Amino acid sequence: MIDVCNTQAALAQVGYAPGPLDGAWGPSTCTALLAHQAQRQPDAMLRALGRAAAVELPRHGITNTPARLAEWLAQTGNETGSYTRFEENLRYSARRLLEIWPSRFKTLAQALPYAWDASDPDREDIALANLVYGARMGNQANGTADNDGWDYRGGGLIQHTGKAEFDTLFARLGVTAAQIHGGDPVAMVRACCDYWDRVGANAYCDRGDFLGLRKRVNGGLFDVDKVATRRARSLAVLGGAA
Repeated sequence: MIDVCNTQAALAQVGYAPGPLDGAWGPSTCTALLAHQAQRQPDAMLRALGRAAAVELPRHGITNTPARLAEWLAQTGNETGSYTRFEENLRYSARRLLEIWPSRFKTLAQALPYAWDASDPDREDIALANLVYGARMGNQANGTADNDGWDYRGGGLIQHTGKAEFDTLFARLGVTAAQIHGGDPVAMVRACCDYWDRVGANAYCDRGDFLGLRKRVNGGLFDVDKVATRRARSLAVLGGAA
């Protein structure tokens, strides 16, 4: 369990005062936790996310332990650039494409047609999404008369990706890809918590399998060190062991 009063006091001590020390997972406390994770004072988006989180996180058992809540904050903070980006940015240099998708791009010549060029009217980011996400995750194959790869690119707090995932969110919650990519705070928090349940994230946290959870969320261990740093940051105010 988390001693909420102690967490509120710890947040206040490091400059993220949540208001009265009332021991409740209210919007002000959740906003302060998000702000502390993001390392900036609350803004309109953090407050909106905090209001939604105050409803959804307890409902999904995420506030039950320091490990669960710290991991939720670490994963979502990392995936959104500290709650500033809610849709996948696919504007990469050719060299970066080689690093991110080595199985797709083995040479610079292969990557160049998909590398972002602001002076080019063609949308390399759309072409890239359709290439790397086509015929996967419920998407139609690249080259068909749709843009599934682009339309269902990563988005939200946990980077929901693929038509199958967005179809699941709509069926379970009525949440659309447009809401997620558009940064709707309530839709994003609800979708993230639903995903958290579906992948059994709390169980990963309970057994300390943070590498396993990162693989489940990310498909690999990309940014695993950054997530660990973020986890330790939140554990410091939640009373958990880093």
